Amino acid sequence: MKLSSLPGSELLFVIAEGPFAKTERVRFDAVNLRPGVFLVSWKEASGATVVHVEDFDEMVVHSYATLPDGAFLTMRAPIHMTNFDGGSAT
Repeated sequence: MKLSSLPGSELLFVIAEGPFAKTERVRFDAVNLRPGVFLVSWKEASGATVVHVEDFDEMVVHSYATLPDGAFLTMRAPIHMTNFDGGSAT
């Protein structure tokens, strides 16, 4: 998954392949839990809800999603920072 921060508390996420492949622009909320660790959440057009714990000290994201059918997903992945037109993180 690729996440790109946009102005106005929006982000663009891209899931390039697999059963959940899509691109969507969403409004998000973020809370700084401590320096380098953020809780980020959003709701997708499908009704899916997503919560991330983004740990930039350990460079890992923990992702929790509830899908429209009620299925619950938990994922963990490394964070890779890139910079395109103002910044993005994956």
